[in-house]
Amino acid sequence: MLLSLFTMKSANKMDLIRDRIRQSILLKEAILNDEKLTDKIRLAVDGLVAAYKNGNKTIFCGNGGSAADAQKRQQNHFLWQRRKRG
Repeated sequence: MLLSLFTMKSANKMDLIRDRIRQSILLKEAILNDEKLTDKIRLAVDGLVAAYKNGNKTIFCGNGGSAADAQKRQQNHFLWQRRKRG
């Protein structure tokens, strides 16, 4: 998406940005309206707070997909800037 923003016309950029914001709002509203999910989130938060109060820590693990996506986007932006300068 980032690279496409650089090549789009201004009006199309605003449409894309507004669409992404709308999607984010819809997702958050869906979460708020899902009692089972919000209860699971509350239970997770309660567990984390209890762990911290007992001197424990939290370690999050994942497959690195988000970090890899961000790194690729940054690389694309760098390459675009380099080509732009000539």
